[in-house]
Amino acid sequence: MGQKIILEDLFCITLADVNKHLNTKAIGRRTRTVQVKYRDPSTGHQVITHSFQLTINIDQGNDFLQIEYSFGNKSHVNIVPLIACKANLGRGIVYWFQDSFGYKCRKLFFAGNNFVSCKALNHTYRQQTESRKKRNRMKTIRTIRRYQKIVALADQKYYMAVRAGRATIKKLKVDRAKGILNSLS
Repeated sequence: MGQKIILEDLFCITLADVNKHLNTKAIGRRTRTVQVKYRDPSTGHQVITHSFQLTINIDQGNDFLQIEYSFGNKSHVNIVPLIACKANLGRGIVYWFQDSFGYKCRKLFFAGNNFVSCKALNHTYRQQTESRKKRNRMKTIRTIRRYQKIVALADQKYYMAVRAGRATIKKLKVDRAKGILNSLS
């Protein structure tokens, strides 16, 4: 059993990305090139790390997503079947990726040379690799930041503490956040 892969470090294609770049509502075949960029900390410029060509084919019963990419000097093609299901509210169709195990999934991760679902990976989440003490500290810091944002609402231009003789909901939230911040410090 090898070392676990941290899932947040992998490039991911979601169904939302596919819907954003390629319309899944229309029947037919469409192609679009998607570039993955990151900001270089030393120069501040955006650098293209990967380029993927996504082709979607929506027909009656033969729906698939074709992903073409180059890794090293070799070009690869992954064909991922799409499963069409009725939407949970009864209107329209929702598409799912079908992974190599036959399960429906919404995300595909780029691991090794292929796009696979998280069920096919020996993975963990970043938060699971950190100590409990550090996780508790980070949780406290996130809580403090959230309440500081709420207290900052009182400094907004059109903040009203009282309306028609009663305290507004925003004022009550700010007072509660101030009380919690005072108890934490």
